[in-house]
Amino acid sequence: MRGTPKTLAALLVILILSGCASQPMAPADPILGSWQSDVAGFTINASYTADAVSLDDHSPVPYSLDGDRLTIGNDAVSVRIVSFPERNEMLQLDPLTGSTQRFIRSQ
Repeated sequence: MRGTPKTLAALLVILILSGCASQPMAPADPILGSWQSDVAGFTINASYTADAVSLDDHSPVPYSLDGDRLTIGNDAVSVRIVSFPERNEMLQLDPLTGSTQRFIRSQ
């Protein structure tokens, strides 16, 4: 039975990794929570729930996240391409202007 411990160890690693892979993250999960960004020298705070976003003290507005396309309200002009280079960093690209807004997750 030579090599059995190595085989069992490899099998255990595969089982653990497959368990992690079988629990996919919901598409909106990375965006949920509080974020901060800087706009023209002013700090803004954005808070995303499962279906709405609020900026600073303003009333929440519905949003939708379809893949990497973020739409605020029903405004197709406001579509942003969202990416998460790191767990606590979100980038929102405005495809019309080519500008990118960087958000850092608030703790």
